[in-house]
Amino acid sequence: MHCFNHTASPAVGICKACQKGLCSECAVDIGTGLACKGYCETRAAEFDEMNERNLKLYGIGKYKSRVPSSGVLLWGVLSVLIWSVFGYAYYKNGTPSYEVALPALFFTIVTAFAFYSSRRTGINC
Repeated sequence: MHCFNHTASPAVGICKACQKGLCSECAVDIGTGLACKGYCETRAAEFDEMNERNLKLYGIGKYKSRVPSSGVLLWGVLSVLIWSVFGYAYYKNGTPSYEVALPALFFTIVTAFAFYSSRRTGINC
């Protein structure tokens, strides 16, 4: 493969942003790969920043956490709150309230499904 800009020079690598072959004169090392000097250098650095933010957002790699995602926690809190209302109604009336038990059961099932899906996919968002 030859350099995109200097067709007589052999390429030493490929630009991370535009995927064109680069010679040693056109390439600049950005730490995580090579880029064309100028526009692609900035763009490749932006790609690296975007990927790092996504790793943090989804809790992947070194940012992986054992804490469940915020969605799982929210469903869990709502489930506990509705079960608490069910328990209070049962304590006060002495009979179970099915109008509260069904939503509590639904929220519990959704919480379990969200927790399982989060663990299965490895994504914590």
